[in-house]
Amino acid sequence: RVQATDYQPPLRWWNHAWRYVLVLTISGTAWFEIAYWQWDHHRLWFWSDLGLGLAGLVAVHWRRRLPVAVAVLTNVASFVSWSSAGPGTLALVSLSTRRRWREIIPIGLLAIAASLIAENNNPVSDDVLAFTIPFIVAVVGVSVGWGMYIGSRRELLATLRERARTAESEQSARVAQARTAERG
Repeated sequence: RVQATDYQPPLRWWNHAWRYVLVLTISGTAWFEIAYWQWDHHRLWFWSDLGLGLAGLVAVHWRRRLPVAVAVLTNVASFVSWSSAGPGTLALVSLSTRRRWREIIPIGLLAIAASLIAENNNPVSDDVLAFTIPFIVAVVGVSVGWGMYIGSRRELLATLRERARTAESEQSARVAQARTAERG
C-alpha cells in the first residue's frame, strides 16, 4: 500500500533553488511598489515587512514537515507584509499537494483575506476592488489547483512504482516456483 510519505520525494538542491527563486520573484513583484513608499514614509514598516518576508522565506523550509503551521504563519504575515506573498504562496501550494480539503479551504480563505486586507491598506495603490478581488481569488485558486495536481501526480507515480515492484516480485516468485517444479 502506498503511504503519503512515498509520494513526497526528497528534493535536490536544484528543486529547492528554483522554488526559492520563484518565491523571491513573487515577493519582489508584490512588494516592489510599496517598498519605495515604505522607505520614504514609514521606515519601521519597511524593515518590519522585510523581516516578515525573510522569516517566511526561512519558514518555508519546514513546509513539508509542518505544512499547516507554515501556511498559517506565512499567510498571517501577509496581512501586513507584501514581501511575505511568495512564502505564503509556496506554503499554500505545498499544503495543497496533500489534497485535504479541511486544511486547504481555511488556509485558502486566510490567504484571500490577508491579500484583500493588505491591498485595502496599500497607500500606493488605487486599484479598483472589482479587479483586485477576482485577481486575488484567481491566484489562490491557481495555487491550490497546481498543488493538488502535483499531489495527484506524485501519488500516481508512487502507485505505479509500487505496482511495478509487486509485479517484479510476483514474477520472480513464479520463476522460482517453476524452477522448483522442474527439478521435482
